[in-house]
Amino acid sequence: MLVLKMTITTRKKIAIVALLLMASSFQACATTTKVGAAASVIHTAASPAQSTGYDWAQVLPAPPVAGGLVDSADMAEVRQLQSLENSARWAQAIQDNSFDVYKIYGPIIGDGFTAANRPEILALMAYAGRRLSMASSESKRQFARPRPFIAATDLRICLATPPSEFSFPSGHSGWGWLSAQILARVEPAHASAILARGRDYGYSRVVCAVHYQSDLEAGRYLADAVLAQLDNDPEYQRLLAAAKGVNPR
Repeated sequence: MLVLKMTITTRKKIAIVALLLMASSFQACATTTKVGAAASVIHTAASPAQSTGYDWAQVLPAPPVAGGLVDSADMAEVRQLQSLENSARWAQAIQDNSFDVYKIYGPIIGDGFTAANRPEILALMAYAGRRLSMASSESKRQFARPRPFIAATDLRICLATPPSEFSFPSGHSGWGWLSAQILARVEPAHASAILARGRDYGYSRVVCAVHYQSDLEAGRYLADAVLAQLDNDPEYQRLLAAAKGVNPR
């Protein structure tokens, strides 16, 4: 199958970073997912009343034209992955609906990577997640791309409750890529495996038929831009330093 991928020029990458670096700090309302008795992160949800002040159509590459060549290739990939239903990869996609970094990266870092042992990671990721969440939610509303299972109602998704937001960009892909880049700085010995897991975490959304490949790519661009802003944020730097100072027990 021919899979067409979106591309973005270096100039546009620079523009994304430059625009976001000029932004004031994002505000967001966070909700917490419980894992056992520990409040682990991580889904942050931006209020529609809050705004980054950006025209995301000028910051991110536009989603593929409906019915066009790239859009058709996107849908063909989603359909091909329907064959994975009830497989181990399908089960992983179900698990990857969670934003919990301890679940996502624990198998890579080790048994000591828990909320009880590493609470500084929770604080760091919650702070970063709030920044990403507002940008993701706002851009979804602006682009308003329907999800695959809305465009093709015969598709089977891996979730009991279908996502209600629009498709582009993928917040899960953005979260996978942002959290992986941050955690790779905290755990450099595992950096390659962490980054690979962050990308694969995003791909679970295509397996699940709730996103397209081009949604994932846009989510990663969004994550890169948010991280560039965080790198100049003193509070983020403080939280990052605290996370680096704690080792698994």
